[in-house]
Amino acid sequence: MKKLNLWLLASLFVASFTLTSCSDDDDPVTPDVPNATDITVDDLVGTWTMATTDNSITYTFTKTELTISYAGQEPRYKGPYTLADGEISYGQDNSVAGSYSYPETYSIGLLRDKAVLVLKTFAETPDGVKYEELAMILYKQGKTISTNTSEIQGSWHWYMHGSTDYIRTGLKFEGSNFELVITPWGEKYVGTYNYANGILTLNVSAGYTSRQAGTGYGSGAGSLDPATLEGTWNTLDRENWHVDAVSGSPFIVNGTEAYGCVANLMCIYHKK
Repeated sequence: MKKLNLWLLASLFVASFTLTSCSDDDDPVTPDVPNATDITVDDLVGTWTMATTDNSITYTFTKTELTISYAGQEPRYKGPYTLADGEISYGQDNSVAGSYSYPETYSIGLLRDKAVLVLKTFAETPDGVKYEELAMILYKQGKTISTNTSEIQGSWHWYMHGSTDYIRTGLKFEGSNFELVITPWGEKYVGTYNYANGILTLNVSAGYTSRQAGTGYGSGAGSLDPATLEGTWNTLDRENWHVDAVSGSPFIVNGTEAYGCVANLMCIYHKK
């Protein structure tokens, strides 16, 4: 079975971006969170990207123009943008090959002394009904990202379509150990982790399935209860893991929310 790197946004974000090193400690981080309506174009000017281990997307702002570039490709978008009332919007530029064919609008936020840009939007049904909030985070080149391990301790839940009756992903940190449960896959992974510069690195030591051993690894939770994450766990052979033994992902805590990605999807975790 082809393995997926759970923590990479496959079509998004950075190989070439490097972050200035920042030491971890046990002191709580107090993010600088300006009111969204106070964010100015001067705050945006520069290059923003997300650190992973391969593919990249880069947002480059001038005071009037936005360029969205994928590594090794023509820009996906190059044209004007607007910033007003806590939202950023940009539309199609037909002169650029591969540009978006629809406008984009995000609620905007800045964290960590304006080093982290948060863009929130909603997934919609084909008939335009909003059903799930998503958050993309970008890091500003040349800025240091303040993080520590104390802020991520405890349990975090990402819910299916916002419903607390279905925990799509549960992520728990206890000391230097983690537990990751992915309900649609009926899988659990455990191990140790490192957290620095806004990047969470999971060092996976074991995997489990809530299905009976040898019965397949498609979608469906098996014996796993999506409301409680309780189930019967069987050892998942290494060749059937969907999570790389060592994998890195952006992860930023903002109070009782945290922003990251799971299976190539932008997600918002909620602290439990």
